[in-house]
Amino acid sequence: MVFKAIRSRLDERLTTTEISQAELSRRTGYSESSISECKRNKHIMNVEVAKNIATVLGCGIEDLYEWKKKR
Repeated sequence: MVFKAIRSRLDERLTTTEISQAELSRRTGYSESSISECKRNKHIMNVEVAKNIATVLGCGIEDLYEWKKKR
């Protein structure tokens, strides 16, 4: 089975964990503008960025996106 990431859930994860975008930036070392782009679906995070963000947010990489099965 193959999946495609269709929508970022980063904003939801930030809200759930009560971590601000600024705090996530500080804790990961990624700029706030990069995090904002991830939130707005400007690009799919590479696996390293996704792992680091997921670790700070206490979730799995797969929790950062809404997924759709591809045919």
